Amino acid sequence: MVHEALPFLKSMATEFPDDIIIEEFSPISIWFSYGSNLSTPDFEHKMREHGSSLSLLRPRPGTLVGWRRRLDNKSKTRGLAYAIKKIPSEPNSKVVGIVHDIPIGDLSAFLQFEGVLDDNFELKDKAKGRTYDIRRVSIELRNLDTPIECYTLEGISSANDEERLQRITKRAKDLKAYVRTAMKGSIEFGIEISAFQEDISEIERLSA
Repeated sequence: MVHEALPFLKSMATEFPDDIIIEEFSPISIWFSYGSNLSTPDFEHKMREHGSSLSLLRPRPGTLVGWRRRLDNKSKTRGLAYAIKKIPSEPNSKVVGIVHDIPIGDLSAFLQFEGVLDDNFELKDKAKGRTYDIRRVSIELRNLDTPIECYTLEGISSANDEERLQRITKRAKDLKAYVRTAMKGSIEFGIEISAFQEDISEIERLSA
């Protein structure tokens, strides 16, 4: 069984019973990325830091409908990071990004650099700093009539307005570099960049 080789999959299925289908993770699983992972060099660098040589595998532009992306998830490395939230009151809201494949052998490295797994490759507890939950979502792809099911990361550590302002003020330079990384990746894949440009403008305005 897959989860016997990778025990954290069983822990994930227990933690996210409405989302995780263990059989979908072998031999590959499909993921939707929407932030700095849009950048091929950045993704490769983070994977190498965790022992994997994986690049973005079969990247395809996609859209997640009914969700919203915001720069508000708490991050130790740069103050804030992108996160997505489902917005029932805004069914037409959209998040653009890419879907890409992750082989089962590279999954632990991916989830570790995203902070879902700890240094022992075990599912990190929220109380110990996990800032994302795993969600199974439907993504609309270009030139494909039927949405595909895949996995993504939902932020669970949102900064309130006061905290967000403080973090932007303190880490403006790092945050602008982070957003520009996501924007470069978007350009690479032909994805609309206006939302990232608006985030850069907001950071500059709030940190002025």
